[in-house]
Amino acid sequence: MSQANLKLVGVSKSYGSVQVLEPVDLSFEDGEFITVLGPSGSGKTTILKMIGGFTEPTSGHIYFQGEDVSRLPAFKRPFNTVFQDYALFPHMRVGQNVGYGLRVRGVPKQEVNRRVSEVLALVGLGDKAARYPNELSGGQRQRVALARAIVCEPKVVLLDEPLAALDAELRRSMQDFLKDLQRRIKTTFVFITHDQHEAISMSDRIVVMNHGRVEQVGTPREIYHRPGSQFVARFFGENNLLPGTVESRANGEIVVDSALGRIRLDGSRDVGPGNQVTLAVRPEHIQVKPQSHLGDGFSTDARIGSLDFLGATSQVTLVLPAMGDTAVRASLPTTECLGLAAGDRVKLAFSLDNLTLLR
Repeated sequence: MSQANLKLVGVSKSYGSVQVLEPVDLSFEDGEFITVLGPSGSGKTTILKMIGGFTEPTSGHIYFQGEDVSRLPAFKRPFNTVFQDYALFPHMRVGQNVGYGLRVRGVPKQEVNRRVSEVLALVGLGDKAARYPNELSGGQRQRVALARAIVCEPKVVLLDEPLAALDAELRRSMQDFLKDLQRRIKTTFVFITHDQHEAISMSDRIVVMNHGRVEQVGTPREIYHRPGSQFVARFFGENNLLPGTVESRANGEIVVDSALGRIRLDGSRDVGPGNQVTLAVRPEHIQVKPQSHLGDGFSTDARIGSLDFLGATSQVTLVLPAMGDTAVRASLPTTECLGLAAGDRVKLAFSLDNLTLLR
């Protein structure tokens, strides 16, 4: 991947005494699809507004290709933004909407028509140039907004939860379309969402936000399999979170006294004796075995509390007597649940490679 073409260095935002974004350092690579993910009020839209030039940072600097653009007005930045509400001109036809930015820049009419025609074909709306926005479906209007954003050939496209208003089926198809479009035009996309599934399916990297600070930055696989905090573990997919205390550290391993019992882990984690920790294991990494199970990894006695059929998979609630009847969730292929029933005594098992230790 090429060098970062967009950087945030110590960027923060406050409104009076209320700080909505703590100082953050972020780099966005050229041609990367990066998602800023977080719940409402986490600061993700504030980041987008400051990159786009709609809001000035309280402190810090925003650099694009080495130039400080922190105080540059939005219309002078080589970025375009796609908003959730599309913001199309209802009195203009589709072609006029898409070409508006080019006309404002004084591009000759013939060139405007050529570029509008090309970009409408690119987003699959080549036959809709003469339509008005109210004659289109929600997905088509969203494609018009995207076409308008990319027709001016911006260096960065900013997308502020652009799929939030679409129904579930259309949203999934637009996710595929958006990622495919980004790959074809090879432009940096900064995508804002609160939807974890969108972030996983579309992103090269994800920035997880919480209460105005960056919790973790990484690829979808890194964040999913190795969450860096309890918040990320809870917010990014499901996790079973179990408390523990580091008992000892010696000979390259850590011994954790946990609700599951004593667990030995490799000593690469930066924790010492007496540290309170949390062990995280995802439901799909938990296996249900016969009580006679003596395989590799970790296992402990459990009792099936409930079985919920979800189609191809089933959710199994496992009650652990050693934890005072605390329940742990497992997600299993339904075919593996045949013959199991509530009340059965089994072994809960998982590979220690799938266990994440959180401070």
